[in-house]
Amino acid sequence: MSRFLRALAAGLVLGSLIGAVGSGCQRDPKDETPDPALDTVPLEVAAEGYATSDACRSCHPSQYASWHASYHRTMTQPATPENVFGNFDDASAQAEGHTFRLTRRGDEFFATIPDPAWRGDGPLQYEERRIALVTGRHHLQIYWYETGVTRVLGYLPVAWDQMDQRWFPSDANFIKPPEDESQPAALEVGTWNYGCIACHVTDERPQWLGPPHAKTEASEFGIACEACHGPSQQHAAQMRNPTDRYAQYLADATPGDIVNPAKLDAATESQVCGRCHSVWSHASNEDYQRFLKEGSSFQPGEQLNEQGVAVLTQHAVDPGSFWPDDEVKPSGREYNGLIASPCYAGGNFGCSSCHALHIGGDASAREAWRDDQLRPGMRGNAACLQCHESYEAPEALAAHTHHPVASSGSECQNCHMPYTNLGLRKAIRSHTISSPDAEVDRATGRPNACNGCHLDQPLGWTARTLADWYGQPMPEGLSPVELGVPATIDDLLSGDAAQRAIAASALGWPQAVNVSKARQWGPPLLATLLTDPYDAIRYHAKRSLHRMPGFSEREVEYDWIAPHEQRLTQAQAIASRWAAQRRARGKPTHLGYLLTPAEAGGADLTDEIYKQLAAARDDRPIEVRE
Repeated sequence: MSRFLRALAAGLVLGSLIGAVGSGCQRDPKDETPDPALDTVPLEVAAEGYATSDACRSCHPSQYASWHASYHRTMTQPATPENVFGNFDDASAQAEGHTFRLTRRGDEFFATIPDPAWRGDGPLQYEERRIALVTGRHHLQIYWYETGVTRVLGYLPVAWDQMDQRWFPSDANFIKPPEDESQPAALEVGTWNYGCIACHVTDERPQWLGPPHAKTEASEFGIACEACHGPSQQHAAQMRNPTDRYAQYLADATPGDIVNPAKLDAATESQVCGRCHSVWSHASNEDYQRFLKEGSSFQPGEQLNEQGVAVLTQHAVDPGSFWPDDEVKPSGREYNGLIASPCYAGGNFGCSSCHALHIGGDASAREAWRDDQLRPGMRGNAACLQCHESYEAPEALAAHTHHPVASSGSECQNCHMPYTNLGLRKAIRSHTISSPDAEVDRATGRPNACNGCHLDQPLGWTARTLADWYGQPMPEGLSPVELGVPATIDDLLSGDAAQRAIAASALGWPQAVNVSKARQWGPPLLATLLTDPYDAIRYHAKRSLHRMPGFSEREVEYDWIAPHEQRLTQAQAIASRWAAQRRARGKPTHLGYLLTPAEAGGADLTDEIYKQLAAARDDRPIEVRE
C-alpha cells in the first residue's frame, strides 16, 4: 500500500475534505443505519463502456498472457486460495500492540482482530473478520478485511513476506519513524476505499459516503487492459465482426474508442504510467471531492493536469518524497524521475523507450520479464545507445567512462541511474537520468553514483577523479571525514535513515561488493545496523549481510523484528564471528585500514573514527513515502 496515499488520506480526507464532501453526500453514522442491501466488500462490476480484460483475450491472446503474468494484474485480487500466499493455518502474528490470529476454513480466510470501531477508549474486544482482498504477490502481500459496515475495508497490520515466508508488521516495510508499540493501537479502516483504490484497480469508483460508509466499486480489480487502453466495450463489440476487424488490421489503425499508448507521443504515453507511477495529488479540494464520489476522470491519451491530477515535483511540498534538490526519493515514482531527466526534454523519450507492457514468448520469458518489464535487450547499454550512438564503439565507450568496456564501470546505468531510490526494503535505480556530481550530492545528502560502487572510497577521492576525468570543479572545504572516510561507510554509520538504508543496500549489490572488496570488511559494519531503530533499515542490512560468505541465513542467526535485546545479542555475535574469521586468516580485525592517510594523519589506525561516526548518527525523523 502507498504510504503517500495513506498520508494523503489521513491528512486530507479525514480532515478538511471530509467536511467539504459531507455537504453533498456524507451520511452521519450516528443518525443513520447502514443500508442492509449493500454488500460488505467492494464490488467488481464493469461500468458502462467497460468490457473487462476477458473480452480482450480471444483477439489478443499473447498480450493477454503477458498481462496475466504481470504484477500489475495482482495489485488487488479477491482473497481466494489461488491468490492468498500467507500462512493462515492457525498462525499468529504481532503488530501495533496486538496479536492477530490467522485461520482458514475451506476456501475462505479469516483474521481475529481488535474491534475496528475501537478507538483507544473503553474495553477492547477481539472478533473474527473475513479477508476480502489482497494486494501484491511479488515481494510481500497485504490483506484487507471486511469491517461489516457497508463496503468499507480494514487494513490488516500484518503482511506476508514472500521472500522470507513469514508474517511481519506491515508498516515495518517502510522507512518511517519508529513508533511506541507498547500500547495497543486502533486499526485503520477505509484507507483502501478512498486512497489505495486510486492506483490498485481499473476504473475505481470509491463512492465514499463518509466514515464509515461506502458503496465502492471497480470495473476490474488490479491494473487491467482498460487501465492503459481505456474503456473497450464499443471496440470489443465492433471487432466481433470479422470484416471490421480485418479492415482495422490492414489499416494498422487504432479504433477511436480505445487508445494504443504505443501510438501516442512520448509525453502523452508516459502519462498513462505517470497516473500512478508518480508523486501526485488531486489538484484541488473540488477534484478530490469528485474523486471520492465518482473516481478519477483521467483516461489514457489525456493530459493529467487537465483531469484534476497534480504531479508534485518539489521537496518543499513533500520532503518525504524528494531529496533537497527535488529529485524523487521513493521507488514506484519513476514518472517523476523521467520528467526531470534531460533525455525527456528532447520530446522523444518516454517510458516505452526502455519498458514493454507486453512481451511474446513462453512462460519462462514472461517470468524473466515481469520483474521490471524491460523491453528485450534493454538490460545493458542498449537502452542508452538508442540515442547515444557515439558511444557504441568500444574505444569510444572506454574513453568516455575511463573504465574497461566489459566492467561495471562502463555500464551506463551504474553512473547515470544509480541506486538512490528506496522502496520495498531495497534500493532502486533512480529514473532521473543524471551524471555524478560530488558537489550536488554533497549538498543534498544523496549518495554519489561513484561511491555507490566504490564503497571503500571517500567523497574526496570521487571529487578528484571527476575533476581529473571530466573537469568538474572540486568542492570547497571538504572535511577530514569527506577526504578520508569511505562515503558509503560515513552514510551507513552517521547518515540519516534514508542514507543508512541506501548504504546497507549497496553492501548487498554484487558489483559494488566485488569492486570494493566489501566481503572483507562489510559484515561488522552491517552488524551496526542490525539494531537500527528503523525496521526497514534492519531488513536492508539483514539481506546484504546474508549475501556475504560465512554469514548466510544458515550460518548466522538474526531476526530483524525480534525484541531489541535479542537483536543486540545476535548483532554482537555476528561481529565476533567476523573478527574470529579474520584472526584465523591472520588479517587485521580493526577497520582503520579503510581510512586514507588524510584522515589517519599518520596516527595508529584504529576503529575510533568509526565509533565517533556511529555516535554522531543523524536521528532526525525521516519518512520515505512509498
